[in-house]
Amino acid sequence: VIGYRGLNDKNDSVFLYDNSSKLISNFSWNKNIKSEGKSFCFCNNSYKTCFPTPGKENDCSGSSEKKFQLLYPSTVECNENFTITIIVDGFENAVYDVKIDIKDVVTEKRIGKVWNRTKWISTYSYVKQALEVQNGTGEISLWFKIEDFNGTAILLPKLRKTGTDESETFEERYLTVNCEDKTETDTERSEEESFLEITEAPESARFGEIVEVSLDVYRGDTAKHTVYVYVQDMEKRKVSEKVTLHFNEKFRSYKASVKIKLKCLNESGSYEIVAEGLGKEDKEKIILYSCEEKNESDFKDIIFSFKVPNTIKNRLDVTLTLTSRSTEKRKFFVYFSLCNNLCYEIETVSLEILPFQTKTTEISKYIELSPGNYILQITVFDDKNKEEKTFYFGTRVKEKKQEIERNSSYSLAREKIYEKSFSLLENLPYIIVSIASAFVLYLIIKRF
Repeated sequence: VIGYRGLNDKNDSVFLYDNSSKLISNFSWNKNIKSEGKSFCFCNNSYKTCFPTPGKENDCSGSSEKKFQLLYPSTVECNENFTITIIVDGFENAVYDVKIDIKDVVTEKRIGKVWNRTKWISTYSYVKQALEVQNGTGEISLWFKIEDFNGTAILLPKLRKTGTDESETFEERYLTVNCEDKTETDTERSEEESFLEITEAPESARFGEIVEVSLDVYRGDTAKHTVYVYVQDMEKRKVSEKVTLHFNEKFRSYKASVKIKLKCLNESGSYEIVAEGLGKEDKEKIILYSCEEKNESDFKDIIFSFKVPNTIKNRLDVTLTLTSRSTEKRKFFVYFSLCNNLCYEIETVSLEILPFQTKTTEISKYIELSPGNYILQITVFDDKNKEEKTFYFGTRVKEKKQEIERNSSYSLAREKIYEKSFSLLENLPYIIVSIASAFVLYLIIKRF
């Protein structure tokens, strides 16, 4: 090749001339296939992608175009295991991580779990080193399940070459989930051990930002009731605030979403999001980049404490105590929300506190929510520094029907007591006897 200067992986052209400078053939491309271990070859009077054969004839025995096939049932039952099989052809020989994220097609809420050979994990995560491709082909079957969902789910398949950030997304699929009278209750799980899993978290963020992490939590038969969520480096040094969640009742399942404030550091690299508590621990990797601006929190001079009910009937009652160590007058806005799959704003209050003052406020709010397990989310916004801090408490909303019946019985009992105390007819015999006795006593006294 005369004047060979090398070829670009993307957006380049090749022109082939004979000895008389006559153009024989030319070819242009606009995509990068080098990362796939492929090249372009001339086969059957046209150019196509193929695996390179240096020093040998082009291999034109078959098409080398990528083929990705997903085999799965069109309908599944909730809380029952099912398999999805991936078959690939024309791929680079390598080991791949597999991800088939399963979400509610309407709300886009993640609803699936996958078995990663050791435990059930959220379909947010890859099953690592799952698919091995040899001679361009590979096949793998994985177990999945969808809990407590009824409707249409969307499958989002993705492959990533193990040990790299090179990933490829494939066409989405859909399946129907039946879940009539199959919802698992807390009573059915009461003998199980606790469960803690990070179901959703960002893959990357910047120091100084706030990252949001979603959790699935079940407190089993354990005396421990606290879960901590934070970010740490590979030497287990914390690089964020530590968020605390309280789950005071046993045998309850919760879905929580927490916000974590990252410290302002300049050490870009790989870190871990950690959720630990109830005797369990889960981790997810996250890439963090240098902080753009120093922005330290000033919440250290204010102490917050809360008295929160374990169960809620038809009214939410919370006692909030603020203790100031600040030399300035401060103003805060406090937002109360109850969250399960969705968050419902309950109340917003404005509080002012003087220097070195302790102030207690009671919040009482009537609520109308479906029975179940909720996360009480209390977010405090500092009006001075324009920052917020969120506190999380597990609680349970009870059946309102039972409460109404109980109140009705109390009212009925009070009415009966009242009627019995003041009914003339019911007490007439006693009144007549009393009058007669008094009259006889009067006659005896008069005679003597």
